[in-house]
Amino acid sequence: VDLPAVDILQPDVMYNGGVCRTLAVAQLAAERGHQVMPHAANQSMLQIFTLHLVAALPNAVPFMEFSIEDRRRTDILYSPQPQIVGGKTAFPTGPGWGITVNPDWIAGAECRVSRL
Repeated sequence: VDLPAVDILQPDVMYNGGVCRTLAVAQLAAERGHQVMPHAANQSMLQIFTLHLVAALPNAVPFMEFSIEDRRRTDILYSPQPQIVGGKTAFPTGPGWGITVNPDWIAGAECRVSRL
């Protein structure tokens, strides 16, 4: 962050270990005069987490990364899916993250338990 290598930082909510750690990176960037746009390169719930995070950042740029990948595999994860209309998307308005995780997807998910 101290090197003059970037103008906009792109921390990833999942790679950074969650919203709190990504907020810390955004704060560090703000203290040094940098803007932030978290990296959200796939069609998972990462986009929802990133939408919420961006709403809380005073130094976020006014745009967001959305993948153009095939959504058939991820459209079943939750609803409603963000829809891009005229280059914009609505902020999720439901309780919590603003989406509902598909109970059929959860029921069919594989669960692994490791024991130490």
